[in-house]
Amino acid sequence: MKQRIAARLPLICIVLGAVLAIAAAGMLLYNSISLSLAKNDAVEILAQAQALMPPIENRAPEERGNNAMASIQIDGVNVIGVMELPEYGRTLPIASGWNTALLKSIPCRFTGSIYDKTLIIGATDGETQLDFVTKMDVGDQIILTDMEGGKYTYRVDTIQHSKHAGASKLQEGDYALTVFVKNSKNSEYLLIRCSYGK
Repeated sequence: MKQRIAARLPLICIVLGAVLAIAAAGMLLYNSISLSLAKNDAVEILAQAQALMPPIENRAPEERGNNAMASIQIDGVNVIGVMELPEYGRTLPIASGWNTALLKSIPCRFTGSIYDKTLIIGATDGETQLDFVTKMDVGDQIILTDMEGGKYTYRVDTIQHSKHAGASKLQEGDYALTVFVKNSKNSEYLLIRCSYGK
């Protein structure tokens, strides 16, 4: 019996190796297709959001009776505006609510509003979003344009590293904008804290 198993061992290893290779190739193909779909979704939503915006003008955040941000539904996604990172040539639509499934395609508002300087946005370090996040630095600009055509310019004040990104951690400090990104390599979060102003 042992001799039969020993004789078949090379064949078993070859078959097992082939199965693992096929599984790995399948995963690569799945990831490639998912990335391509996410990129196409983001590009399409961005194009429609920009087309639907009224004329854009520079504005300053100011308290309103209702600080809720206007949203427009595009392909089933409620969009509150776009986020531009000019130093890195990236412009992305922003979903109005937190949705971990949607986060794979586009950044999502976690909480807050432009108008009362409490906006917190979550994003990923994937190729379709902030894949350059570890290169970002103090002084970089982030420009947000809401669906009313208001353009708001922010400056990165600090970039913090955190093991978690709970609501209490994200809301620490007096920052007009926080963008948080999970580093997929070490599972640490980067909290990009910004003040309003050019």
